Amino acid sequence: MSEFNTNSNKPDNKIFHNAKESTSSLELVNSSSTTLTNTTSTNSSSSAIDSSSTYGIAKYIIASNTSEKESTNPYTTINIPENDNKNDDTKSIKKKGKKHSILCKVFTIIMIIILSLILVMVVAFFIYTSIYYHASNNTLKFLENTSDVKISKINTGYYFDGPSNDKALIFYPGGKVEETAYSDILYEIAKKGIDCYLVKMPFRLAIFNKNKANSIIKENKNLYKKWYIGGHSLGGAMAASYASDHEKDLDGLVLLAAYSINKLPEDMKVISFLGSNDKVLKWDTYKENIKNLPSNYTEIIIKGGNHGQFGDYGIQKGDGKADISVTEQHKQIVEGIFKIF
Repeated sequence: MSEFNTNSNKPDNKIFHNAKESTSSLELVNSSSTTLTNTTSTNSSSSAIDSSSTYGIAKYIIASNTSEKESTNPYTTINIPENDNKNDDTKSIKKKGKKHSILCKVFTIIMIIILSLILVMVVAFFIYTSIYYHASNNTLKFLENTSDVKISKINTGYYFDGPSNDKALIFYPGGKVEETAYSDILYEIAKKGIDCYLVKMPFRLAIFNKNKANSIIKENKNLYKKWYIGGHSLGGAMAASYASDHEKDLDGLVLLAAYSINKLPEDMKVISFLGSNDKVLKWDTYKENIKNLPSNYTEIIIKGGNHGQFGDYGIQKGDGKADISVTEQHKQIVEGIFKIF
Protein backbone atom coordinates (compact mmCIF):
# COMPACT_ATOMS: atom_id res chain seq x y z
CA MET A 1 0.00 0.00 0.00
CA SER A 2 2.76 2.43 0.92
CA GLU A 3 4.44 1.67 -2.34
CA PHE A 4 1.34 2.60 -4.36
CA ASN A 5 0.92 5.81 -2.44
CA THR A 6 4.47 6.84 -3.10
CA ASN A 7 4.27 6.15 -6.79
CA SER A 8 0.90 7.79 -7.19
CA ASN A 9 2.11 11.02 -5.55
CA LYS A 10 5.02 11.52 -7.94
CA PRO A 11 3.03 12.33 -11.02
CA ASP A 12 0.66 14.42 -8.89
CA ASN A 13 3.56 16.57 -7.59
CA LYS A 14 4.96 16.95 -11.05
CA ILE A 15 1.60 18.16 -12.41
CA PHE A 16 1.05 20.59 -9.55
CA HIS A 17 4.57 21.90 -9.96
CA ASN A 18 3.73 22.86 -13.55
CA ALA A 19 0.52 24.66 -12.57
CA LYS A 20 2.30 27.72 -11.13
CA GLU A 21 -0.35 30.38 -11.87
CA SER A 22 -3.45 28.65 -10.30
CA THR A 23 -3.57 28.20 -6.50
CA SER A 24 -7.14 26.96 -6.58
CA SER A 25 -6.19 24.30 -9.07
CA LEU A 26 -3.43 23.03 -6.81
CA GLU A 27 -5.83 22.75 -3.89
CA LEU A 28 -8.35 20.86 -5.97
CA VAL A 29 -5.73 18.44 -7.27
CA ASN A 30 -4.37 17.81 -3.74
CA SER A 31 -7.88 17.04 -2.62
CA SER A 32 -8.35 14.63 -5.47
CA SER A 33 -4.99 13.03 -4.74
CA THR A 34 -5.94 12.51 -1.08
CA THR A 35 -9.20 10.92 -2.03
CA LEU A 36 -7.46 8.57 -4.40
CA THR A 37 -4.92 7.66 -1.74
CA ASN A 38 -7.63 6.91 0.77
CA THR A 39 -9.51 4.83 -1.71
CA THR A 40 -6.47 2.67 -2.53
CA SER A 41 -5.81 2.17 1.15
CA THR A 42 -9.25 0.66 1.88
CA ASN A 43 -9.75 -1.31 -1.30
CA SER A 44 -6.90 -3.22 -2.88
CA SER A 45 -8.93 -3.74 -6.02
CA SER A 46 -8.58 -0.03 -6.79
CA SER A 47 -5.01 -0.63 -7.85
CA ALA A 48 -6.43 -0.61 -11.35
CA ILE A 49 -6.35 3.20 -11.10
CA ASP A 50 -2.87 4.01 -12.18
CA SER A 51 -0.87 7.17 -12.32
CA SER A 52 -2.02 7.92 -15.83
CA SER A 53 -5.62 8.42 -14.66
CA THR A 54 -4.52 10.89 -12.06
CA TYR A 55 -2.41 12.73 -14.61
CA GLY A 56 -5.40 12.97 -16.95
CA ILE A 57 -7.73 14.38 -14.30
CA ALA A 58 -5.19 16.99 -13.29
CA LYS A 59 -4.56 17.97 -16.88
CA TYR A 60 -8.30 18.46 -17.42
CA ILE A 61 -8.64 20.59 -14.30
CA ILE A 62 -5.70 22.84 -15.28
CA ALA A 63 -7.02 23.24 -18.82
CA SER A 64 -10.49 24.10 -17.50
CA ASN A 65 -9.11 26.68 -15.11
CA THR A 66 -6.93 28.19 -17.76
CA SER A 67 -9.85 28.42 -20.21
CA GLU A 68 -12.03 29.98 -17.53
CA LYS A 69 -9.30 32.47 -16.66
CA GLU A 70 -8.92 33.51 -20.27
CA SER A 71 -12.69 33.84 -20.75
CA THR A 72 -13.02 36.11 -17.72
CA ASN A 73 -10.14 38.44 -18.75
CA PRO A 74 -11.73 41.89 -19.11
CA TYR A 75 -8.92 43.13 -21.32
CA THR A 76 -8.75 42.28 -24.96
CA THR A 77 -5.61 42.74 -27.00
CA ILE A 78 -6.24 44.04 -30.52
CA ASN A 79 -3.50 43.64 -33.02
CA ILE A 80 -3.52 46.68 -35.33
CA PRO A 81 -1.97 45.84 -38.64
CA GLU A 82 0.67 48.26 -39.89
CA ASN A 83 -0.31 50.53 -42.75
CA ASP A 84 0.88 48.90 -45.89
CA ASN A 85 0.74 52.27 -47.71
CA LYS A 86 3.04 54.02 -45.24
CA ASN A 87 6.10 53.56 -47.38
CA ASP A 88 4.19 54.56 -50.50
CA ASP A 89 2.97 57.76 -48.81
CA THR A 90 6.50 58.59 -47.71
CA LYS A 91 7.80 58.09 -51.22
CA SER A 92 4.95 60.23 -52.60
CA ILE A 93 5.77 63.06 -50.17
CA LYS A 94 9.43 62.88 -51.12
CA LYS A 95 8.55 63.00 -54.81
CA LYS A 96 6.29 66.02 -54.24
CA GLY A 97 9.04 67.70 -52.24
CA LYS A 98 11.55 67.13 -55.01
CA LYS A 99 9.05 68.38 -57.61
CA HIS A 100 8.36 71.51 -55.56
CA SER A 101 12.08 72.10 -55.14
CA ILE A 102 12.62 71.78 -58.90
CA LEU A 103 9.74 74.17 -59.62
CA CYS A 104 11.17 76.71 -57.16
CA LYS A 105 14.56 76.51 -58.83
CA VAL A 106 13.01 76.91 -62.30
CA PHE A 107 10.91 79.86 -61.10
CA THR A 108 13.98 81.47 -59.53
CA ILE A 109 15.96 81.06 -62.74
CA ILE A 110 13.11 82.52 -64.82
CA MET A 111 12.78 85.52 -62.46
CA ILE A 112 16.53 86.11 -62.59
CA ILE A 113 16.41 86.05 -66.40
CA ILE A 114 13.41 88.42 -66.51
CA LEU A 115 14.97 90.85 -64.02
CA SER A 116 18.24 90.70 -65.91
CA LEU A 117 16.48 91.53 -69.18
CA ILE A 118 14.62 94.40 -67.53
CA LEU A 119 17.88 95.70 -66.10
CA VAL A 120 19.56 95.45 -69.50
CA MET A 121 16.66 97.30 -71.15
CA VAL A 122 16.69 100.02 -68.49
CA VAL A 123 20.43 100.50 -68.85
CA ALA A 124 20.14 100.48 -72.66
CA PHE A 125 17.33 103.06 -72.48
CA PHE A 126 19.34 105.42 -70.30
CA ILE A 127 22.35 105.02 -72.54
CA TYR A 128 20.16 105.71 -75.58
CA THR A 129 18.57 108.85 -74.12
CA SER A 130 21.84 110.15 -72.72
CA ILE A 131 23.15 110.52 -76.26
CA TYR A 132 21.37 113.46 -77.85
CA TYR A 133 21.90 116.51 -80.04
CA HIS A 134 23.10 119.55 -78.13
CA ALA A 135 22.16 123.13 -78.87
CA SER A 136 24.80 125.14 -80.67
CA ASN A 137 26.53 127.99 -78.90
CA ASN A 138 24.92 130.42 -81.32
CA THR A 139 21.34 129.55 -80.36
CA LEU A 140 22.08 129.70 -76.63
CA LYS A 141 22.63 133.44 -77.01
CA PHE A 142 18.90 133.83 -77.57
CA LEU A 143 18.15 132.76 -74.00
CA GLU A 144 19.31 136.15 -72.76
CA ASN A 145 16.83 138.91 -72.09
CA THR A 146 16.60 141.85 -74.48
CA SER A 147 14.46 144.92 -74.73
CA ASP A 148 12.18 143.05 -77.17
CA VAL A 149 11.81 139.67 -75.49
CA LYS A 150 12.03 138.60 -71.86
CA ILE A 151 13.05 134.98 -71.36
CA SER A 152 12.33 133.14 -68.13
CA LYS A 153 12.79 129.55 -67.07
CA ILE A 154 9.53 127.95 -65.90
CA ASN A 155 8.43 124.49 -64.71
CA THR A 156 7.61 123.33 -68.23
CA GLY A 157 10.71 124.78 -69.89
CA TYR A 158 11.19 128.36 -71.12
CA TYR A 159 8.85 131.28 -71.66
CA PHE A 160 9.57 133.88 -74.39
CA ASP A 161 7.55 136.98 -73.55
CA GLY A 162 7.37 139.44 -76.43
CA PRO A 163 5.03 142.34 -77.21
CA SER A 164 2.00 140.10 -77.89
CA ASN A 165 -1.07 140.32 -75.70
CA ASP A 166 -3.37 137.90 -77.52
CA LYS A 167 -1.39 135.06 -79.16
CA ALA A 168 0.82 132.27 -77.81
CA LEU A 169 2.60 129.26 -79.33
CA ILE A 170 3.53 126.08 -77.43
CA PHE A 171 6.47 124.26 -79.01
CA TYR A 172 7.53 120.59 -78.67
CA PRO A 173 11.22 119.85 -79.55
CA GLY A 174 12.38 117.04 -81.83
CA GLY A 175 13.30 113.64 -80.43
CA LYS A 176 16.65 113.45 -78.62
CA VAL A 177 17.29 117.13 -79.28
CA GLU A 178 18.09 119.59 -76.51
CA GLU A 179 15.12 121.95 -76.20
CA THR A 180 17.30 125.07 -76.19
CA ALA A 181 18.33 124.27 -79.81
CA TYR A 182 15.08 126.07 -80.84
CA SER A 183 15.76 129.22 -78.82
CA ASP A 184 16.64 131.48 -81.74
CA ILE A 185 13.59 130.65 -83.88
CA LEU A 186 11.20 131.05 -80.93
CA TYR A 187 12.90 134.28 -79.95
CA GLU A 188 12.18 135.67 -83.43
CA ILE A 189 8.55 134.49 -83.33
CA ALA A 190 8.04 136.13 -79.91
CA LYS A 191 9.71 139.32 -81.11
CA LYS A 192 7.27 139.55 -84.03
CA GLY A 193 4.15 139.16 -81.92
CA ILE A 194 3.45 135.56 -80.77
CA ASP A 195 4.70 134.67 -77.30
CA CYS A 196 6.29 131.23 -77.08
CA TYR A 197 6.49 128.39 -74.57
CA LEU A 198 9.42 126.07 -75.22
CA VAL A 199 8.64 122.74 -73.58
CA LYS A 200 11.25 120.51 -71.97
CA MET A 201 10.27 116.85 -72.47
CA PRO A 202 11.13 113.83 -70.29
CA PHE A 203 14.24 112.14 -71.66
CA ARG A 204 14.00 114.66 -74.55
CA LEU A 205 11.24 112.56 -76.10
CA ALA A 206 7.82 114.19 -76.52
CA ILE A 207 6.15 110.79 -76.64
CA PHE A 208 6.52 110.55 -72.85
CA ASN A 209 4.35 113.60 -72.19
CA LYS A 210 2.42 114.82 -75.21
CA ASN A 211 -0.14 116.46 -72.89
CA LYS A 212 2.36 118.81 -71.29
CA ALA A 213 0.59 121.70 -73.02
CA ASN A 214 -2.37 121.20 -70.68
CA SER A 215 -0.82 122.92 -67.68
CA ILE A 216 0.50 125.80 -69.82
CA ILE A 217 -2.91 126.56 -71.31
CA LYS A 218 -4.71 126.10 -67.99
CA GLU A 219 -2.40 128.43 -66.06
CA ASN A 220 -2.30 131.13 -68.74
CA LYS A 221 -5.63 130.80 -70.52
CA ASN A 222 -6.78 134.29 -69.62
CA LEU A 223 -3.60 135.90 -70.96
CA TYR A 224 -4.20 135.04 -74.63
CA LYS A 225 -7.15 134.88 -76.97
CA LYS A 226 -5.55 132.47 -79.41
CA TRP A 227 -3.43 129.42 -78.74
CA TYR A 228 -1.25 127.57 -81.22
CA ILE A 229 0.84 124.45 -80.85
CA GLY A 230 3.72 123.18 -82.96
CA GLY A 231 6.78 120.99 -83.00
CA HIS A 232 9.66 119.53 -84.92
CA SER A 233 9.85 115.90 -86.11
CA LEU A 234 8.69 113.65 -83.22
CA GLY A 235 7.69 116.77 -81.30
CA GLY A 236 5.53 117.86 -84.25
CA ALA A 237 3.81 114.46 -84.41
CA MET A 238 3.01 114.66 -80.68
CA ALA A 239 1.79 118.24 -81.04
CA ALA A 240 -0.54 117.09 -83.84
CA SER A 241 -1.80 114.27 -81.64
CA TYR A 242 -2.51 116.74 -78.85
CA ALA A 243 -4.28 119.09 -81.29
CA SER A 244 -6.60 116.31 -82.48
CA ASP A 245 -7.73 115.75 -78.88
CA HIS A 246 -7.98 119.42 -77.83
CA GLU A 247 -9.43 121.25 -80.83
CA LYS A 248 -11.51 123.50 -78.60
CA ASP A 249 -8.41 124.84 -76.87
CA LEU A 250 -6.37 125.52 -80.01
CA ASP A 251 -6.57 127.74 -83.07
CA GLY A 252 -3.72 126.36 -85.15
CA LEU A 253 -0.91 123.84 -85.61
CA VAL A 254 2.66 124.25 -86.90
CA LEU A 255 4.45 121.17 -88.27
CA LEU A 256 8.20 121.28 -88.91
CA ALA A 257 9.19 118.17 -90.90
CA ALA A 258 6.36 116.27 -89.23
CA TYR A 259 2.93 114.77 -89.91
CA SER A 260 -0.27 113.90 -88.08
CA ILE A 261 -1.37 110.30 -87.68
CA ASN A 262 -4.73 111.47 -86.33
CA LYS A 263 -7.51 113.28 -88.16
CA LEU A 264 -7.47 117.00 -87.44
CA PRO A 265 -10.59 119.21 -87.33
CA GLU A 266 -11.46 120.85 -90.63
CA ASP A 267 -11.59 124.38 -89.22
CA MET A 268 -8.11 124.24 -87.64
CA LYS A 269 -5.36 126.25 -89.32
CA VAL A 270 -2.37 124.02 -90.12
CA ILE A 271 1.00 124.98 -91.61
CA SER A 272 3.38 122.22 -92.73
CA PHE A 273 7.04 123.19 -93.31
CA LEU A 274 9.37 120.87 -95.22
CA GLY A 275 13.02 121.07 -96.24
CA SER A 276 13.77 119.97 -99.81
CA ASN A 277 17.04 118.33 -98.72
CA ASP A 278 15.56 116.55 -95.72
CA LYS A 279 16.75 112.93 -95.65
CA VAL A 280 15.49 112.11 -92.14
CA LEU A 281 11.79 112.65 -92.77
CA LYS A 282 9.98 109.57 -94.09
CA TRP A 283 8.45 111.16 -97.13
CA ASP A 284 6.21 108.20 -98.01
CA THR A 285 4.71 108.22 -94.53
CA TYR A 286 4.27 111.96 -94.70
CA LYS A 287 2.33 111.69 -97.96
CA GLU A 288 0.18 108.87 -96.62
CA ASN A 289 -0.90 111.04 -93.67
CA ILE A 290 -1.69 114.21 -95.59
CA LYS A 291 -5.28 112.97 -95.59
CA ASN A 292 -5.40 113.70 -91.85
CA LEU A 293 -4.82 117.43 -92.41
CA PRO A 294 -7.66 119.88 -93.03
CA SER A 295 -8.40 120.46 -96.70
CA ASN A 296 -7.21 124.09 -96.44
CA TYR A 297 -3.85 123.32 -94.80
CA THR A 298 -0.77 125.23 -95.98
CA GLU A 299 2.39 123.44 -97.08
CA ILE A 300 5.65 125.38 -97.38
CA ILE A 301 8.73 123.67 -98.83
CA ILE A 302 11.97 125.46 -98.00
CA LYS A 303 14.31 124.98 -100.93
CA GLY A 304 17.76 123.92 -99.83
CA GLY A 305 16.69 123.34 -96.25
CA ASN A 306 17.26 120.08 -94.39
CA HIS A 307 15.95 118.32 -91.25
CA GLY A 308 18.48 119.51 -88.68
CA GLN A 309 18.20 123.19 -89.53
CA PHE A 310 14.64 123.42 -88.26
CA GLY A 311 16.55 123.69 -85.01
CA ASP A 312 20.17 124.59 -84.44
CA TYR A 313 22.08 121.56 -83.18
CA GLY A 314 24.52 120.74 -85.94
CA ILE A 315 24.42 117.96 -88.52
CA GLN A 316 21.96 115.15 -87.81
CA LYS A 317 22.88 111.59 -88.70
CA GLY A 318 21.40 110.52 -92.04
CA ASP A 319 20.33 114.02 -92.98
CA GLY A 320 20.93 115.67 -96.34
CA LYS A 321 23.30 118.56 -96.74
CA ALA A 322 21.64 121.97 -96.56
CA ASP A 323 22.16 124.48 -99.36
CA ILE A 324 21.08 127.40 -97.20
CA SER A 325 22.10 128.67 -93.77
CA VAL A 326 20.32 128.00 -90.49
CA THR A 327 19.46 131.69 -90.28
CA GLU A 328 17.85 131.68 -93.75
CA GLN A 329 15.81 128.55 -93.04
CA HIS A 330 14.56 130.01 -89.75
CA LYS A 331 13.71 133.29 -91.44
CA GLN A 332 11.43 131.53 -93.93
CA ILE A 333 9.71 129.63 -91.13
CA VAL A 334 8.97 132.79 -89.13
CA GLU A 335 7.66 134.59 -92.19
CA GLY A 336 5.43 131.66 -93.14
CA ILE A 337 3.91 131.46 -89.66
CA PHE A 338 2.92 135.13 -89.63
CA LYS A 339 1.37 134.91 -93.07
CA ILE A 340 -1.13 132.33 -91.77
CA PHE A 341 -1.45 133.18 -88.09
